[in-house]
Amino acid sequence: LARGDAAALRAAGLEPGDVVQAIDGQPLTPDRLPTLEQALLSQGQANLTVLRDGAARQITVQARSP
Repeated sequence: LARGDAAALRAAGLEPGDVVQAIDGQPLTPDRLPTLEQALLSQGQANLTVLRDGAARQITVQARSP
């Protein structure tokens, strides 16, 4: 996902206001943000835990083809 690519984020299942809390079950911290890109590059997908409307949801983000 390109930084600032709202269309790609929506296609991945994210919505405005979603708060990413974890990547592949590990809490998200600023220093772990590169983990998302690494997971997408190496595995082709990453499992995100997002907080939406007060409830945690699981979303699988797929890497986009170049």
